[in-house]
Amino acid sequence: MKFKQLIQYLLAFIPTTLPQGMTEFEIWSDNILNLYKLPNNESTKFALATMILHLPSGKSKVSKRHFGESLKKASANEIAAAVMQNLKAKQKARIEAEQQANKEKAVLEMPTSGQH
Repeated sequence: MKFKQLIQYLLAFIPTTLPQGMTEFEIWSDNILNLYKLPNNESTKFALATMILHLPSGKSKVSKRHFGESLKKASANEIAAAVMQNLKAKQKARIEAEQQANKEKAVLEMPTSGQH
């Protein structure tokens, strides 16, 4: 880790005033996203803006670390939800395939009319 990055990382633990203007928000969000090596796009900036809105009233100083770690957790939550959905879809497909196989087996095992 370079010295400048180390200083920025350590400073991220100190609560700072939330951005009060559009330019300030851009600089603030870029700093967090770069520091935590997160994608710098509309989605992550939207998430940061949402996090500010969900802070309790009267909370005007928050560490950048709080936002960086929260974004990392949100990202992990999205991945976990996608994994769960994929597993559920596979499970559903497997159950449906087993049910179809059981139906076909039952039809094949049914006695045909006229046999004793």
